[in-house]
Amino acid sequence: MAICIALVLALTAVASVSSQSQTCAEQKRFDIMMCESHMCNNCRLQWCTEHCQEYQKMFPDCRCAKWNQGRDSYTGGDHANKNKFGDVGDYSSNVDNIICPVLAAGVKSGRMKLDAAKMVPKSELQRFMLQLGATPIATLVATDNTGNMDPLDIFHMNNHKALEHGLSSGIRDPLPKNRIYLDELLNFANGNGEFTASELMAAGQQFSTPDHQEQLVGDHKVAANADAVSSVFANFMLPILGRCAPHINHYPSQNCSGKQNFMRSDDLEGLFWDNSFPNDFVFFPAESAAV
Repeated sequence: MAICIALVLALTAVASVSSQSQTCAEQKRFDIMMCESHMCNNCRLQWCTEHCQEYQKMFPDCRCAKWNQGRDSYTGGDHANKNKFGDVGDYSSNVDNIICPVLAAGVKSGRMKLDAAKMVPKSELQRFMLQLGATPIATLVATDNTGNMDPLDIFHMNNHKALEHGLSSGIRDPLPKNRIYLDELLNFANGNGEFTASELMAAGQQFSTPDHQEQLVGDHKVAANADAVSSVFANFMLPILGRCAPHINHYPSQNCSGKQNFMRSDDLEGLFWDNSFPNDFVFFPAESAAV
């Protein structure tokens, strides 16, 4: 934020914050959700505007200190989307709006095809899981009779308890993606810039703490028995996408002599941030994954 260059402006800002503290009971939470978030300040998707409007309804007496005098609500000023949306017809074409990084990478790579309604047919989801070597998940998809995966509404998985696989790291869920949380994850790498089960468990335990989960303002809702982040990282992601997985070989050129199963820092960054599998990641042949 720019430094105030006039004393009168500084005094006005202080007075504004003071006034807010008298009427807004949860100013700190509102600041995180509204005033300091990318979603409510820079995002041009209609989805963002609608959610920020809901936040304002949750805190009707709160306002941001940086708002111009006389602006009392999110929609009362020049927010990023006023009179213009950047997602007309394209929200369901942007893989950044898929909360699961593995599924987002599947769509981006073309390994998992969307239907005309921008959903994933059940047979296509099963086929993709088999190409990943995730046979138990493919079986789960095949035997699901709830309708939640037939087809999978891949761009609207958030806040769907049957589709939320566990507590969230906050990197992609709730949207938009959060670079701060990704950097927190990458800081857990060992001295070789790698993540074995130990590093992923440690990171997952940190993300699963009540303090972290309380910071995830937005729509992330899970079932009461949801998996911890450490379980998702170490028991799902690493066994399937790891470079030296004991039963799945997606990296035929990787030397695994004397090494534990691991993922590199750039593997995780590419997956979570760029929606991409590593360049040397090899899928199982499509014909062997036929359903």
